[in-house]
Amino acid sequence: MTIEKAGRSDLPAILELQKLCYREVGERYGDFSIPPLTQTVEGMKDDFIRGPILKITLDSRIIGSTRAYEDNGAVYIGRVIVHPDYQNQGFGKILMRAVEELFPQAKRFELFTGCRDEKSIHFYGSLGYRKFKEEPERNLIFLEKKIFS
Repeated sequence: MTIEKAGRSDLPAILELQKLCYREVGERYGDFSIPPLTQTVEGMKDDFIRGPILKITLDSRIIGSTRAYEDNGAVYIGRVIVHPDYQNQGFGKILMRAVEELFPQAKRFELFTGCRDEKSIHFYGSLGYRKFKEEPERNLIFLEKKIFS
């Protein structure tokens, strides 16, 4: 297993994995128009320019990814994905730790997930993320992890 920054050539494979992982979310909410399912490779290039995209590779296959960018001391993490065949094996935690290590100067980390995504809420909570805002009209819950030095 390797974890490293993705290159532009990895974007199509990461996008395919993203759509596979978010299909369940689309089914849960009855909404397949959510951004992770409608994003294009062109849209991913914008994410790639804004901040690092990490990938986990196992046997030369990308099995996980996340992306982040920093703005004014806060790091915004998005699209934490692990292939369904490899979930609940610690790869998500490895991704989260790796992305946090990329930003040692950060004062806080922020991300969001679906209000009904109890599995993700529990996962992020186990890593020290706490709810600070909810947007029920968009079915979103926002979580943060503050860094005290």
